[in-house]
Amino acid sequence: MNIVFTGNVGTGKKTILNILAEMYFSRGIIKSKGIVEIDKRYLSSMINDGIQIEDILNKFIGKLVLIDKADLLVEEYNYDELISSLIKFIDKNKNKIIIVLCGDREKMKKLILSNQSLNYRFPIWLKFDDYNRDELFDITINLLKDKGFTVPESGLICLKETISEFYKIKNLSVANAIMIRKYLDKLVREQSIRVYNEKLAPKEMNIINNEDIINSKNKFLEENILESDRVKDNYKEISKENNYDKNLNISKYYKVNILDEILKLKSLLDLKLINEEEFEILKLDLIHK
Repeated sequence: MNIVFTGNVGTGKKTILNILAEMYFSRGIIKSKGIVEIDKRYLSSMINDGIQIEDILNKFIGKLVLIDKADLLVEEYNYDELISSLIKFIDKNKNKIIIVLCGDREKMKKLILSNQSLNYRFPIWLKFDDYNRDELFDITINLLKDKGFTVPESGLICLKETISEFYKIKNLSVANAIMIRKYLDKLVREQSIRVYNEKLAPKEMNIINNEDIINSKNKFLEENILESDRVKDNYKEISKENNYDKNLNISKYYKVNILDEILKLKSLLDLKLINEEEFEILKLDLIHK
């Protein structure tokens, strides 16, 4: 049952993990729908205080436990002892707890594949790729719709160019869906200020225009671009590129990354973690959210 998740922050790992938690709860495999999230720093702190892994994880029997940044465990001076203790705990509590290790793919390979005993106890690996710019744009559009905002066609073009610009900047402090959520916080705030200042009629209060998009973009970059002359030059160069996908028909969009999420569900089906009926139910749930 134990699983390895690999991928960068903001690539949908917790979304899938929540789906798994609900599924395992409905089957009676775990006693709680929620996810217990701990990370390497928490484990290290507890272990340095003389607390054993078994004592730490015993509190979470009957639950799904996510150990984030697990790949960094290899840096611990007592790494072999930690892994040995984890294996013993898993064997002692088989079918009583589900453990998900999460981290960088290459480092997770080093952590798990180098230890045959650990590898045997984590047979399922799910890789979460970074979103491409079209997927990031779909996420943006869907989140705005969920918040009740509308964007005219000219605004969609401007928004598409903005997301493309973010995607090309390699030294932003945030990425993937977290980047989009952070940017939308700025966008909604800018739009709210404009609506208040302009005393707009109610029917215009949920419209986002180009001014909102550009002002929020500039403030977002000021706060999140890593400062260096090289990065600033890169940003100035990218800002000159305004022709990306201008001929694209942007009148139709899928819901937020729906195809990607369905593919991930399909991988769970292929791994026999869910059956056909559960796959169809979860797929419909995603489509109608």
